[in-house]
Amino acid sequence: RVALTPAGRRLVAEKFGRAVEELPAVRIGDGPFVHHDMGLTVAVALREAGAKSHHVAFRRHLFERQVRAALGAPGGALVPDGFAEFVNAAGTAHALALEMDTGTCDPKWVAANKLVVYAEHAAARGSLLGVASWSVCMVVPTLRRVHQLTAAMWTAGVPEGLVVLKHALRNAL
Repeated sequence: RVALTPAGRRLVAEKFGRAVEELPAVRIGDGPFVHHDMGLTVAVALREAGAKSHHVAFRRHLFERQVRAALGAPGGALVPDGFAEFVNAAGTAHALALEMDTGTCDPKWVAANKLVVYAEHAAARGSLLGVASWSVCMVVPTLRRVHQLTAAMWTAGVPEGLVVLKHALRNAL
């Protein structure tokens, strides 16, 4: 398990050349820990991947609370669990709406109530926090869940290529 303690927050800020105030303080206990664990692991992995890549640079990452604040979205409104933005050498940005799926909701519900909404927003040429090119990256706990969500997305009519399903990251770093 991972938790960003005050000392860890300072180390991460130093590693990525950011101010400590830019990194959210994580409070364990005010939400589902597995969901938090997945989101934090993905955030660290994306930052590390961007730092190591020769083709794209990591620009920014936001956790759900920061996304909600940036959009002015009230509680209960659909917002991504996280947001990541990368930019290539030509300066073209691409963003990811990050969704952490713990496997507790029916796949048909996830497809109809989350992924179809993303698809409608994309079809309307909607940007994601100011980034025109974006997709959804959904991290899921098992390969079985990948298959269940793929079938549910197909049935719900979610366009191919909008959502990337990734089996949960374990020991990824």
